[in-house]
Amino acid sequence: MTSIEWLMKELYTEMNLSGDGRVLDEILEEAKEMHKQEIIDAWDMGRFNIDEVGLGEEYYQETFKKD
Repeated sequence: MTSIEWLMKELYTEMNLSGDGRVLDEILEEAKEMHKQEIIDAWDMGRFNIDEVGLGEEYYQETFKKD
């Protein structure tokens, strides 16, 4: 479970929200995509070797996609 997923679960549980959670699921998916892009961008900006700029997507997939 990611920190974003944990936060959404806690908000839903602690705020006693009702409904089937579809709206929160949509918000969760958007937040996860934004977080993914932040990781990719940070990795790309942190590279000192110009040849490796643009490999943030590969880094993300190797590091965070364990599915």
